[in-house]
Amino acid sequence: MKRIFLSSFAVLFVSSVVLAQDLQTVTSNGNETNKRIIVNGLGALFALKGDAGRYIHWTNSDNIEKAWVGYGSSGSNSFGIANSLGDITVYSSLFDVRSRALVNSAVDDGASALIVNGNVSLSNRGQNYIVKNFATFGETVSGAATIIGNNAIANRDVAQRVDYSYTTSDGSNAMVMSYLHGTMFHVKASGVSRNAGEQWFTVGNGVDEVMRLTPSHNVLIGTATDDPAYKLQVRGNVKAQKVKVTLQGWADFVFEPEYRLPSLFEVEQFILQHKHLPEIPSAKEVAENGVDLGEMNKKLLQKIEEQTLYIIEINKRLKALEEKVGK
Repeated sequence: MKRIFLSSFAVLFVSSVVLAQDLQTVTSNGNETNKRIIVNGLGALFALKGDAGRYIHWTNSDNIEKAWVGYGSSGSNSFGIANSLGDITVYSSLFDVRSRALVNSAVDDGASALIVNGNVSLSNRGQNYIVKNFATFGETVSGAATIIGNNAIANRDVAQRVDYSYTTSDGSNAMVMSYLHGTMFHVKASGVSRNAGEQWFTVGNGVDEVMRLTPSHNVLIGTATDDPAYKLQVRGNVKAQKVKVTLQGWADFVFEPEYRLPSLFEVEQFILQHKHLPEIPSAKEVAENGVDLGEMNKKLLQKIEEQTLYIIEINKRLKALEEKVGK
């Protein structure tokens, strides 16, 4: 009985060695099998060892390689898919498109390197999408502002701050769309060299800001202070070929019969006391509140019409006096 058991064990051992040798022989000679191969166990089930290259290949019926897994020559684990355009290689930390990549059933336009059918997002706030060092698109760390700029990026660590993305003396431009402050346009003057990562401005502080569209639907030029009562607010001079002001009413009521024209004596007493014309703002009021152009033109016209009535009345008296003296 003991001899039978030992003999059986020896046969099994020899058979396993033969099978192992047969598997090695098959792989060494580059032969193929259409049988399913299953490796099942604990720990490292299957290992490939060798120089950098493609370790596992998938081929079609014509023995043309269509996909592969290997250890890339760049020193990174890699996975490649072959198509009519060439290989598309994905490394552990690098996406390398040898020709063009279509994502999520995107339609090939025959030119673009990457076409995505769907949304593309930056994973974390404070990151930036940069094209050729200068053109940037990013989001501030707080997530309350989006940056579209030239050499301007959202700071990766400080909320609501914008920095230079590249050392240059050519200045920077940025459009900032902010949840709190509206849409702001910033232009940094050129001529002074600034280092990459150097602070440019904090969103909403108005530094180098040339124009802002506020959440109250107002437009600010040269100022960051919004008065909700005014749709356009400008700090500085305004030059235009024509300005049209529309308003309700005009000063022609002076010529209506029921209008009471103040006497010249009343006007004189008012001027002596207040140092300005009746119904016309004083110098102090103008300095504090500014001037409404439409309303001021209306008031000035009213005074011109009143003066015209005074002149007509004086002219009548003068003619009457001339006729009296002439007799």
